[in-house]
Amino acid sequence: MPLLYQCRWELKGKHADSITALSFSKSGQYLASASMDSRLCVWSPNQGAKFTIEGTAGFISLAWVDENTLLSGTEDGRLITVEFSNVLLRVTGFEMHAYPLECLDVRGNRLATGSHSYVSVWDLVPGVRLD
Repeated sequence: MPLLYQCRWELKGKHADSITALSFSKSGQYLASASMDSRLCVWSPNQGAKFTIEGTAGFISLAWVDENTLLSGTEDGRLITVEFSNVLLRVTGFEMHAYPLECLDVRGNRLATGSHSYVSVWDLVPGVRLD
């Protein structure tokens, strides 16, 4: 028997170009959307848009570190870190690859990135911040 889905809600009006990635936080409390319109949005499924980040390049990949920390890869090879609580706390970024950062995955203290034909694995260095 096929699965049957019923639309619960729709999130509209925040993106002006193709949505490239969607990702629920680990608890399902938040949904992130990445788009080629250089916008990254974090949504609350019960309350709508929480906040929107305007970048300088399209956001193309997403991965949650924990319930309040989100990573996104951009079309210009940057890794963007978004930290929030009830409000947006901090957005940082740095150039990680020379090609679009197309794939991200986080497990524990490790981050895997995929860019063009490259796969890299990174270790989180405790106590080090890139701001």
